[in-house]
Amino acid sequence: MRRKSIHIKKTTEVKSPNQKTPQMAHYYDYEKYEDNNDNHHITTPTHSSNACTFQNNVWTGSEPYVEITCLYPSLRYITTSWEMSEKPNLLISQGHEMTKRYPNAPAIVCAVYVGLCWWLPKVLNGRKFNCHPILPLWNLLLSAFSFVGFLRTFPTLLHIILTSGSSSDPPVLMEYVPALGHMPTFAEGTVYKVLNGLENLFTGKASQNFGSGSCGLWVMLFIYSKFPELLDTFFLILRARPVIFLHWYHHITVLLFCLQSYRLESPAGLIFCVMNYGVHTVMYLYFFLTTLSLRPKAFRPYYVTVLQLSQMFLGIATCAYSALLYNSSSQLPTSEGSHIKVNNLIAAFVMYASYFVLFAKFAWDYAERLGIGRLGRGWTRGSGSVRTKGGGQRKEKDL
Repeated sequence: MRRKSIHIKKTTEVKSPNQKTPQMAHYYDYEKYEDNNDNHHITTPTHSSNACTFQNNVWTGSEPYVEITCLYPSLRYITTSWEMSEKPNLLISQGHEMTKRYPNAPAIVCAVYVGLCWWLPKVLNGRKFNCHPILPLWNLLLSAFSFVGFLRTFPTLLHIILTSGSSSDPPVLMEYVPALGHMPTFAEGTVYKVLNGLENLFTGKASQNFGSGSCGLWVMLFIYSKFPELLDTFFLILRARPVIFLHWYHHITVLLFCLQSYRLESPAGLIFCVMNYGVHTVMYLYFFLTTLSLRPKAFRPYYVTVLQLSQMFLGIATCAYSALLYNSSSQLPTSEGSHIKVNNLIAAFVMYASYFVLFAKFAWDYAERLGIGRLGRGWTRGSGSVRTKGGGQRKEKDL
């Protein structure tokens, strides 16, 4: 049996420019087997980069992008056929267009939200409502949603970092950290490749890196999930729990920043999305367990605290790295050099730095009230329980 390669192109229907559905073209490399009777049959794709490239991107209509589930077939076992098709791209396109058409909508929603945080407790006047079983289901739903989102976005992040960078070109970071030039030879290529991959992620086109396909769908869902997450606050109010500054400040700033980043197509948005998906998977799972009075000994509250503070630290580090890259390419036009948006970068730094300070201060103050050694058993953000020093009774503390 003889074997030769052929290239097959499949193009979908092209709609008029006034219609929002963009032209999409798939390219697949198939292996064609020819037997003695010249019977041809097509088998499994070779999954090369060209084979998994969409020719048109839904954000711009012209940028090619790689569908990650095609490039790594093992991901198909955890991805639905609908997500791997072209159908989600229309939804992504509409979601992205909404952020540009209504740029002031997030600010209006946040203003109404803050007003309700002040008004509803006064109206309820201390009345408590039983939120079971809605609250456990809500926390479980958010944990599951975040877990699936992490599975959909992390492979793309890893792929960009590990495959897009050069292992021979010195990264920009070497200009600021000379010690990188004195690393062992065996590690040099790997470090260069990872750092150059990060540079490509932080300065590249968001529309091309994560604007479409299965990853683009879950980035878009992440952005819009910040609206229903505001319901966390109303569960606190319905249970007559205090809504402290850190709680509502965190919710409104995350919502405003995410919508701005999506509208401006921030290159570093993918790493923020992956970090938040991962932390929320663990955090809401812990909330789910505590609402059911289940507290496994292996699942200490301080694990969530450490994860949250680590996320803030990595967010600050990402902003600092992006600033270095922008400074190195600032002499070039945005279309030719860095795609970093300065106003979005400043907003990200202020947000993550303020989170780190506020979360660290809250953790420290609460630890002092309980005793430093008891922090691991007694505190975490959200619906948790602590033992008071005196009576030994449990009292819930919510953020």
